[in-house]
Amino acid sequence: MSDRRRVFLLVIIMLVVTLAATAISITLLYQAAFSEEEERLVEAAQSQARLIESIARFDDIYSQNYPGGSAAATLSQISDAHENYAGFGETGEFTLAKREGDFIIFLLRHRHFDTDIPQPVPFSSELAAPMRHALSNQSGTVVGLDYRGEIVLAAYEPVAELDMGIVAKIDLIEIQAPFFRAGFIAGVVILVVVALGALLFLRITEPLLQNIR
Repeated sequence: MSDRRRVFLLVIIMLVVTLAATAISITLLYQAAFSEEEERLVEAAQSQARLIESIARFDDIYSQNYPGGSAAATLSQISDAHENYAGFGETGEFTLAKREGDFIIFLLRHRHFDTDIPQPVPFSSELAAPMRHALSNQSGTVVGLDYRGEIVLAAYEPVAELDMGIVAKIDLIEIQAPFFRAGFIAGVVILVVVALGALLFLRITEPLLQNIR
């Protein structure tokens, strides 16, 4: 192997090691951010569910004369509160739904639609995966398709007093986007720095190689 090839191999090794270290660092940061967002969504879904249940218990006692009954009174208050709530982040939102037969019926206006209420989703569909869990009396988190068919990170929670489910969710791409940008910028910077370093390395080592020869 020639001297130049050896130098070139050293530069390639330096580039690979630097890229690998950067990729590992960004991956660890992403996992930390993902876990933090997951915990935030769980807290949001659980607090909203418990709040709705508290309102429902109150209305069950004091709003019996409301047109449609106490459940309608509760839903009216929740809808009014969410009318003035734009959501969190660029894509984050709450969804509230109930099951009627084989369909998931959404009860709140969502930020991603111009219409008041999204169309019902078949319970057996691959869409609205987090809400299916909530309406199956489960609580937790999942990465899956929402009612739009977008991949989201979601926390789901049943609303026991009303036989409904609530989901706090955010598009997965919104969580990933800053790390994609950071990875791209870091990759470009590393390539430029390694290229400059390689040039300096060659200039410094070339006289030494000549002397050795």
